[in-house]
Amino acid sequence: MTGSGGRTESGAVLAGRYRLDRLVGEGGSGAVWAAEHIVTGKRVALKILKPSADSPTWRGRFIREARAACAVRHPNVVTVHDVIEADDGSPVLVMDLLEGETLRARLTRERTLSLAAAIEIMLPVISAVETAHSSGVVHRDLKPENIFLGREAGAAGVRVVDFGIAKLTASEGIAPIETLTATGAVIGTIYYMAPEQVYGERDIDHRVDVWSIGVIFYECLAGRRPTEGENAGQVLKLITSGGIPPLHQAAPHVPADIADLVMQMLTREVGGRPGCVRFARCSCGTREGGLFRRLRSARRPRAQAPRRALLLPRRRRRRPSRGSVSRRAGRHRSGGRTMRRARRSARGAGRRTWCRSSASLQ
Repeated sequence: MTGSGGRTESGAVLAGRYRLDRLVGEGGSGAVWAAEHIVTGKRVALKILKPSADSPTWRGRFIREARAACAVRHPNVVTVHDVIEADDGSPVLVMDLLEGETLRARLTRERTLSLAAAIEIMLPVISAVETAHSSGVVHRDLKPENIFLGREAGAAGVRVVDFGIAKLTASEGIAPIETLTATGAVIGTIYYMAPEQVYGERDIDHRVDVWSIGVIFYECLAGRRPTEGENAGQVLKLITSGGIPPLHQAAPHVPADIADLVMQMLTREVGGRPGCVRFARCSCGTREGGLFRRLRSARRPRAQAPRRALLLPRRRRRRPSRGSVSRRAGRHRSGGRTMRRARRSARGAGRRTWCRSSASLQ
C-alpha cells in the first residue's frame, strides 16, 4: 500500500522515527497503523492521510482533529501525542494504540445490548462529550464507529475517537460544515445527524451531539437505528419530519424514564433537547435504584459459601434488676420478722402453760 509520505507497508519507517507494524483500520480518508518508535520502543497508532484524500480540505481536517483532541483532556477521549509531517508534508497523527473493537463491531455481532451494558458504555461517552462541550468543542460525528471499546473492564476501556469534523467554537469561531460528496460517507453519517445539521445551518451547537447520543442509545437498546430507511431520502424524511417510532414500542423492556428521555433527545426542536448531564443523572438513578445492580449480578453465578458447624450461643443467666432484688430482700426481711414473732409467742405460750401446770400441782 502506497500513501502520503512514501511507502506505508509493514516495516517501513515513517518520518525517520516510527516503524510501521500492521494496518489496524482504514476509512475513506485515512488509515491507522500500529507502529513503534525506533528509539524508545513505545507502541503508538499512526493515522496517515490517504493519497486519494490528500487535499487542503482533508489536511485541515487532520489538523482540526489533533487540535480538538488536545483541547479535550478526558480519560475517555483518545490522546493525540504529536503531529508529524510525512515526506510530502502531509500531517500524520501520533495517537494511543487501542486494543479492542468499536461499538459498531459489537452491535454487528450482538445486535442489541442489555440496559446495563448500554449504560456502562454510554455514561463515559456522555462524560467525555460534556467535557468537550465545556472546552468549546462540538464533535458533530458521534456514531458507533467512533466509540471504541478497549479490553479494559468498565468505563476505563471506552474511548471517543475521530474529532475530524469537530467544531472548535472557542478558538476558531463558527466553522462551516464540510460537504462529503462520497455516497457511502454521507449515508454512513447521516443516520446520526440532527435536523439542523442536515439542513446545513451554520449556528449549530452542542445539541447536535445530544441528538447523536440519543440515536446511538436507541440503537443499542432496540437493535435498529430510529432513522433507518431504504435510501437517503427516507432517512432525511424521518429526521426532518419527526416520524421516529417511540423507544418504548421498539424496546418495551426499557424503563419509562430512560425511554422518555431518549425520545426527548431526538426532538426536532433544538431547545427541547435535554442536556447530557440530565441523561447521566437519570441513568445513575436507574443504577442506584437497583436495576443496574440486579442486571450485573444476574450475569455471574454467586459462589456458595462454605458450610460451617452450627454453634449455638451459650445461655447466659439473666441478672435480676435492682427492683426485683429490693423486693426479694423485702420479702426476706418481712419473713424474718414473722419468724421472730412466732418464736416469741411460742416462748410466751410455753411460760404460761408451765405456770398453769405448777399451780395445779400445788
